Amino acid sequence: MGARPARRGRQRARRHRQSPRRRRAARHLLHLHAPEAAPIRANPGPLRQAVDNLLANAIKFAPVGSTVDLTVRDGETALELLVEDRGPGVPLEHRETIFAPFRRLQRGVDGAGLGLAIVREVAEAHGGRAWVSERPGGGACFHLVIARA
Repeated sequence: MGARPARRGRQRARRHRQSPRRRRAARHLLHLHAPEAAPIRANPGPLRQAVDNLLANAIKFAPVGSTVDLTVRDGETALELLVEDRGPGVPLEHRETIFAPFRRLQRGVDGAGLGLAIVREVAEAHGGRAWVSERPGGGACFHLVIARA
């Protein structure tokens, strides 16, 4: 009986130590738009890291309570992943430079500025490309294209 309250205390403490990313993610809704299957030959580790980086950025910059959309488009020659948010978007003059290592648009925001550089590197290693555009209605739309082998 004496160990039980201590366990509850540890569980409560663990819950309060969640990472800032996990707490932010709990305040957004993620919509997945994808075909039932979209087979592709790719290195799964780096591809997952690229998608994680795009989703983390969307969650970081999107307003609390907004929706982040992840769309998978299965084409004949490539697979395209789009991550869209309703954040401030990316000004036209920064849409290329944000993919360079250590480049960030805002100071005081968590991160080293490597996430989008990794996304582009993964895309190019898989014969594809990565870029950002404006989301209709406001926000950003990040594109990750992986070529079919």
